[in-house]
Amino acid sequence: MNSRNILSDLVKNEPLNGNNFGLWKRKISSVLHADKIKYVLTTEPIAKPTDKSSAEEKLKYEKWLEDDESAINLMLGLMIVDLMTRYEVHGTAKILYEKLVEKYESPSRTQTMQLLKKYTSQKMAEDSSIVEHISKMVAMARELIIVDELIANAAYIGTPGKGILAADESTGTIGKRLSSINVENVESSRKVGSSLESRLTRVPRSLLEPMVRPPPRVLMALPSTANSTIKAGARFAKWRAMLKIGPTEPSQLAINENANGLDRYAIICQANGLVPLVEAEILVDGPHDIDVCADVTECVLAACCKALNDHHVTPEVVAEYTVRALQPTMPAAVSAVVFLSGGQSEEEATLNLYAMNKLKGKKPWNLSFSFGWALQQSTLKAWSGKEENVKKAQAAFLKRCKANLEATLGTYKGDAQGEGVSESLHVKDYKY
Repeated sequence: MNSRNILSDLVKNEPLNGNNFGLWKRKISSVLHADKIKYVLTTEPIAKPTDKSSAEEKLKYEKWLEDDESAINLMLGLMIVDLMTRYEVHGTAKILYEKLVEKYESPSRTQTMQLLKKYTSQKMAEDSSIVEHISKMVAMARELIIVDELIANAAYIGTPGKGILAADESTGTIGKRLSSINVENVESSRKVGSSLESRLTRVPRSLLEPMVRPPPRVLMALPSTANSTIKAGARFAKWRAMLKIGPTEPSQLAINENANGLDRYAIICQANGLVPLVEAEILVDGPHDIDVCADVTECVLAACCKALNDHHVTPEVVAEYTVRALQPTMPAAVSAVVFLSGGQSEEEATLNLYAMNKLKGKKPWNLSFSFGWALQQSTLKAWSGKEENVKKAQAAFLKRCKANLEATLGTYKGDAQGEGVSESLHVKDYKY
């Protein structure tokens, strides 16, 4: 079958629907190979030429750009509408293809298929009543639905070019933010600040987008709470456990207890259909160096992943140490690793995110962000509590969104400067 016939067959009968990835992958590979553009799925993107680039380099880049766009359009066009909408945000054809491979060739997808097989082959036991059998089948169907939704939602959160605006501060924390622009911490000011962020969601959907509704800051370890949260519209939750580095800290007991607490929270979330964001945070305070921080981070991540499984340095150096700590501890099946800003300035947080995504080497997870202060500081500065500054604040917010989008794709140029972006947001011993 030639490439045109394969393409026609895919369009008519075999668009990617989530359950036919193996067949779709083989056919799409044949089409791209026949069109001599399959190389864009396996090679690194060609850097955009500068004014000093040769004519040959410019032509090579234009050729790659055209081929990359053709591959993207081909893959998106051969998906069912729901998947096309989910995956239309992308950086390159290579990123799009890798995300598809991660999702549909992952252990999670295998788990879904195993559950489906178990469901369809289930027979009524001889000593069981019809009511008992139906109840068992309903429970299995619910488990199947939950697993599939968890996979889809986790993949969505990990979409390249997206991140999370962590705008869930307490009244006291909001007060600190408002005081930085000389605005009184009263209800009317908080309402205006909150509505300002809502109005800022007029930015393109491809930049920053809520997951149905903002998640709760802390999910109590009660299934009933998780269930009511789902009914309210939430699709993911987060729970942060913080550890501080000191002469004898953190102890192994503290590491283990934090990991077990996060594990119990994650189990309750998943059982009720919520994607758990597991935040094991190592505070930056202390005189220790980056090697100590990396060692502690690796120990904490290893403990967390084991529990879940059982039940003044350059951004380049920060990136190397961070990714190095993730590689031996973070399972490849994890959809995304999102980073807090932790008191860094807006620009510092973006540069560190960019450096990690630019770093060469094996990184099977999408490295993204869940920033609060590092998405708000320049916006608040631009707003200054004045209605006439809303458009100025929107522009500042959009600029930071674009900067972090580019950082997750490893393409940030450091061109998102403005008032407040380099201002340190660190507060000693503050639990961010």
